[in-house]
Amino acid sequence: MSNTWGQVPGASSAWLSPAFGQRTLFFGFVVYYADDGTLSAAGLEFIDAAERFLSAEGGRPHWGKYFDPTLYDWEAIYPKWSQFCALRARFDPEGKFRNEYIGGLFGI
Repeated sequence: MSNTWGQVPGASSAWLSPAFGQRTLFFGFVVYYADDGTLSAAGLEFIDAAERFLSAEGGRPHWGKYFDPTLYDWEAIYPKWSQFCALRARFDPEGKFRNEYIGGLFGI
């Protein structure tokens, strides 16, 4: 399917892909750092508002970008979430491939 911005990617079979099981349109939002390394309050407010809106509509975050994990019901938006967590526990029972951030996401 084409639109004015280009192609809409097809569904993915990767369990934790934002495109898992459905065609997906990706949005990208950019907030630039100031010369002194700070972010503008208005820019951060925009990103927060956009993410709140998109998450409420069933949007899925990009795992490699900033997102607020409290906005998402992981099991609702990723139908294979429980199976993934079970496999993660089976293949990495000591948590050698996790850090504090990943542990928090997966309730470890």
